[in-house]
Amino acid sequence: FFQAEDGIRDHCVTGVQTCALPILSQLLYADNSTKQCVSNCPVFSYADKVSVSCVGTCPTADPSQNQIQTYAADYNNVCVEECALPYFAYLPTKSCVALCPNPYFNNLVDHKCRLCPSVCLACVTFEVCSRCIPTYYL
Repeated sequence: FFQAEDGIRDHCVTGVQTCALPILSQLLYADNSTKQCVSNCPVFSYADKVSVSCVGTCPTADPSQNQIQTYAADYNNVCVEECALPYFAYLPTKSCVALCPNPYFNNLVDHKCRLCPSVCLACVTFEVCSRCIPTYYL
């Protein structure tokens, strides 16, 4: 079993290899080396949000499968999902697409398909609609 490093939680679920319940909205990761729930994984390990545990390396997969499955460590040593460039992550289908379907737009900053404002049927950015819902005009 795991115990939280901050002492707030005085027990963890036995027989479970993950830290399921966040404390104060902070995700905790299972550190198998210390058998504790930690908010930051130790040096030379990475926080994997999928398995909710500290791992030695982030999972990798073949980007040619056109699925969101390429993982990399961000600046906080957390494993993150992303698509190989030039594709955009389309989260509703967990796939990588060259062009986001309406009502989503290609966000060039994080390479994810982002939802247009609710009054847009299509948009170029969050601020620029290219087609509006009925009763709204450009």
